[in-house]
Amino acid sequence: VLSEAKTTTPALWKSAKAWIEFLLGNRKQAATDIVAAAQLAGTERMMDCTRVLMLYITAAQAPNVEMVGVYLKNHPESKVVIRGYASKDGPEDLNLRLAKNRAAAVKNMLMSKYKIAEGRIDAQGNGISEMFSEPEWNRVSICTINVTD
Repeated sequence: VLSEAKTTTPALWKSAKAWIEFLLGNRKQAATDIVAAAQLAGTERMMDCTRVLMLYITAAQAPNVEMVGVYLKNHPESKVVIRGYASKDGPEDLNLRLAKNRAAAVKNMLMSKYKIAEGRIDAQGNGISEMFSEPEWNRVSICTINVTD
């Protein structure tokens, strides 16, 4: 960003604020700020970086995570594998980070909201490997519940 002399770009400052809010635990404000940053002008690389910061779970996705959280609470011997994916849009390195962040967002929600122990959750970022035929499926985290006897 500095090499592009874009330090006065509003998208940069809004996405930086979103990251700080996220680190401070203000998830709702971070989500609001990053959506706003994605709508502002910026270089292609800055917009790719903004996509990587989208670490929140939308209201439409929350019920899916809730089903997994409730299951894990009711089956304390079970473990879950979360796989984050990304589309082919943008640089491969950023897509891998985005995929890891998506999986981490689900893991964080399971730990914070449903009090699932970290050792029971394996979050993996698959990037654009093992792509699904439906593009929308490559933008979500898929999980597999492993029940141990």
